[in-house]
Amino acid sequence: CDLTLEPDIDVSVEFGHLKYFDVGLLAPSYQMKGSIIIGGRINISIDESISGEKMWYKSIDLPQKQTYFQGEFRYRTPPYYIKPYNDPAVIRAVGKIIEGYYGRIMDTAWKYLNPEEMRMVKKQSLQVRKKKVY
Repeated sequence: CDLTLEPDIDVSVEFGHLKYFDVGLLAPSYQMKGSIIIGGRINISIDESISGEKMWYKSIDLPQKQTYFQGEFRYRTPPYYIKPYNDPAVIRAVGKIIEGYYGRIMDTAWKYLNPEEMRMVKKQSLQVRKKKVY
């Protein structure tokens, strides 16, 4: 194998308008709801397989998307101790958006992986390999 394809996906998750409300009857118990803003980028690199030298690189921004969630967990601690990432409703909301990104990522990757350009990159990688002594 002369070249390796290495995708790297950076996803950013921000919480906005988090609200905590008491749902306990006998003792305080909190649930949360709010919005999540997700964005990020995908970085695609093609490396020479032996030396690992980068031969080609593209970075593609993913559009920001916002979704809302209603938490499922009940927390007995005060709201400021709650970690929203653990709630199944948050995990599902983030997962659904990331699934939506998948098609866009694949389409964009195939658009940038031009066969003619990859032939040139392969020739360059063979030259790099000849210069390296192992």
